[in-house]
Amino acid sequence: MSKSPKRDAAQEITDHFIKQLEAGTKPWVRPWDTAACGAAPLRYNGERYHGINHFYLDLMQYSLGFSSPYWLTFQQAKTLGGQVRKGSKGQISILYRTVVKQGSDTPPEEFDPQNPDHQAGCSYKFLKYYIVFNADQIEGLPDRFHPDPADFDIPPSSRQAAIDEFFGALPVKLSHGGARAFFRLATDQVVMPPLRSFKSSDHYASVLAHECTHWTGGAARLARKFGSFGSQTYAREELIAEIGSFLLCRHLRLPMELDDNHISYVASWLEILKNDKTAILAAAAKAQQAFSHLQSYQADNSFAEREAA
Repeated sequence: MSKSPKRDAAQEITDHFIKQLEAGTKPWVRPWDTAACGAAPLRYNGERYHGINHFYLDLMQYSLGFSSPYWLTFQQAKTLGGQVRKGSKGQISILYRTVVKQGSDTPPEEFDPQNPDHQAGCSYKFLKYYIVFNADQIEGLPDRFHPDPADFDIPPSSRQAAIDEFFGALPVKLSHGGARAFFRLATDQVVMPPLRSFKSSDHYASVLAHECTHWTGGAARLARKFGSFGSQTYAREELIAEIGSFLLCRHLRLPMELDDNHISYVASWLEILKNDKTAILAAAAKAQQAFSHLQSYQADNSFAEREAA
């Protein structure tokens, strides 16, 4: 009696997974609205920045994970009773204008080409910069400079108790601000957009689960390699984080409707699955390890099941 041909388990699982992904998976959709992520950068008096300052400070607010939209000079902070934290790095705010030269027929002021009194004046470009600090870098400011990130306008999840207990037990440095969700390896910090920008509290929990899975890979914990954007190492870490998010959402018994977005996100890394039949198996193993690490912080790992009973 001849032996049955040996099956390639890794290839079989991977092929099935790829087939399912290619059969009609919807493109991944960001589960939060970037337009609802926070106010535009503001001066100390509440006025909005414009031009390059709006663009640059908005970018820095998001990339550095600041939750406050306010930016102040050292002296403005001091006048308001605040103190810039030692070691804080300020950002550049530019004052750039066209003005009428002193000694001309018109006094020095902002040049207006539509004003006939200015046509005879000699104009020149004026550029000066200031160093400003985000209100999150300043202690002692009035409360209005620190909008409450807990002031959300979407209803809590039906599973909110399980969500709060699980994530509340994690020693994760978590901050809210900007339009990106990410784990910053250099500072060992998870940064999330504000909850109000998400489609639902469940979607927020799902994305937080993804970023906390990344967090488990920090040097002080499971010490995974992250790699640079676009690299194979980066792609593998993203697979781990999304499978880990799936496992955690299942553990918390979050709605099944989240599953499509989990699968869609994994599908965005389809190329690595096609090139390496063991990629999904290795990622799943590391995701399980990450999930177990997150569970290790829980006082009662059976909470989700107990609460659902």
